[in-house]
Amino acid sequence: DITNFRLTDVGMFLCKMSNFDTQRLRLIDDFSVDLKVDLSQNKENQLLTTIQMTVDPLLMRLSIRDIKLAIDIINRASEMYSNLSGNIGRSDLKRKDSNYETYPDDFRRKLTKYAPSLVSSLSKVTSISNMRARNPTIVIKGENMSIDTNGMRLVLIGDVHELPMLDMESKPFSVSAKNWSTDLEVDTSITSSIKVLNYSTSSWETLLEPWTVTIHIGKVLEPKPSLGIDIVSKEVDDFTVTSRTISLLSNLTNVLTDSRELAARGEDAPYLIMNETGYDMNIWIDKGSGTREQLTLLKDGVSCPWQFEDWREVRENLSTEGETTFIGVELIDSPYDELYGISLKREQEKVLLLKPAVNGIHNRLICEITLGSDKIKRVKLRSSVCIQNYTQATIFVGAGSFKAVSYTHLRAHET
Repeated sequence: DITNFRLTDVGMFLCKMSNFDTQRLRLIDDFSVDLKVDLSQNKENQLLTTIQMTVDPLLMRLSIRDIKLAIDIINRASEMYSNLSGNIGRSDLKRKDSNYETYPDDFRRKLTKYAPSLVSSLSKVTSISNMRARNPTIVIKGENMSIDTNGMRLVLIGDVHELPMLDMESKPFSVSAKNWSTDLEVDTSITSSIKVLNYSTSSWETLLEPWTVTIHIGKVLEPKPSLGIDIVSKEVDDFTVTSRTISLLSNLTNVLTDSRELAARGEDAPYLIMNETGYDMNIWIDKGSGTREQLTLLKDGVSCPWQFEDWREVRENLSTEGETTFIGVELIDSPYDELYGISLKREQEKVLLLKPAVNGIHNRLICEITLGSDKIKRVKLRSSVCIQNYTQATIFVGAGSFKAVSYTHLRAHET
């Protein structure tokens, strides 16, 4: 009378069935469930049920694309169900117009005439049932259920370059329930916290500090069926909202309600590097090991998308804290040495000293990082001198000695 049940390595993926091994995206990490149902205390006049369940930590990755896909599937299923219900309704109307009718009284008279023994047997069964109804048996009934969850975490992934944007986490908690077939009572206490990603600094910021909430659900059948839900907390919590948080959440709502299709996964990179130095340059990921990983040639006046990790790895790791965000730069055919350890982590305007000095003067390189409305960081490598032409005509800008000067065209309203 005791049943043990165990599920191991349960997970969920989003994929194309023809490319499961190469293009699957994990939605729920593998977890295990243990279930025990105890009916050993049951007797003729008592029904006692005890259920115990243990669930491993749950981690769910859910992107905006996945939510929109689920909404589309539900809408299509609802439309198909409506069409099917309409067809069934019309067929029922046709069936009602048919000439099939039932005559229970006439059937009983004919049964009494041709099979009297069967009618008497049915009458005896009915009389026994009526006697049992007049002499009811008292049965003691008890139901208890306990669910222990080792924590839950839901990470919402944004629509641009698959970076996480919202992290909701609950510490391990227990749920107890009893007498669900009569007067239901459910009690639990959950400690939760919420973090939001600041795209400007590429770091997590606390939206909701860990907060403990107690929930009680009660349902009674007598004297009048009713359901009550109580949510109580004895703690004062801090809820931190910034302008960037409001912008992020409003953008989330707009994307979910927008009917336009999103760009393909991996099509957008989190960085866009622009070369405005006057030299062609080599750029690479600088991990401090001396190797030039992901070495790329960037011509003068050209920009290129840049990422430090593949978007699938970012989705799997769900962490931006330990990500390497340093690049190295080499100005080709210039007298200057390579530059190492240039951080692209946060919005800033950083002045980089170029070595060695030329004619006793140390020139400098500006690394300007700004965050666009599309959540892409634009990294502009340029001179420390910036000239803007606010006139209506093209001007010539020269740099060098009076006799050997190189000119640059600067059109109206150009920089």
